[in-house]
Amino acid sequence: MTGNERAGYCTIRVFDSLDKRVKSLPQGTWDGVFNDAELDLFGRTDKIRHLVRSEVWRLNASAMSPDALATPGYIDVHFIKATPGRVDEYRQMEQELFTKLHQARIDAGDLTSWWFFSREFPSGYDLEWDFVTVNHYPSKEAAERPFDWDGASKALTDSERESFPEVGKLRKTVRREFWEPIAKTE
Repeated sequence: MTGNERAGYCTIRVFDSLDKRVKSLPQGTWDGVFNDAELDLFGRTDKIRHLVRSEVWRLNASAMSPDALATPGYIDVHFIKATPGRVDEYRQMEQELFTKLHQARIDAGDLTSWWFFSREFPSGYDLEWDFVTVNHYPSKEAAERPFDWDGASKALTDSERESFPEVGKLRKTVRREFWEPIAKTE
């Protein structure tokens, strides 16, 4: 890779606190876990892959089915830039309204899970995007179906439906990627 290409693979590590992210693992954590060939491969990691980007995201809201983490499915990732001056309004819309909409989609079997993240690092006004929404679908077919507003909006109150903000005025999706999970640990 020359640095201009998008990454071919993504590794996501989830921590329940930033403190755990920055602390190194205790001495001996990996003792006896890997065989010699695996340890050799780890030693050659930098020769067979290149870290293109490293980011820290904070989970702001989510909705999940009980078996969400057990379902491989397809991942639809939206990289979003909130409209300057309306960031708090945008965040509130995702946390209060879209959480309900996506839970309704999950309950209908159209979606497995939905996650709303803000990017904590790197950060800054001039970055391409500030937020990420992750839609986890049970299948490729489900990912390709259009959003069923009529069905999902039943999860909102009449007042919420009537005052629903014009999404395009609060955010812009600047990039969209489809990911297919390959492997995971728990």
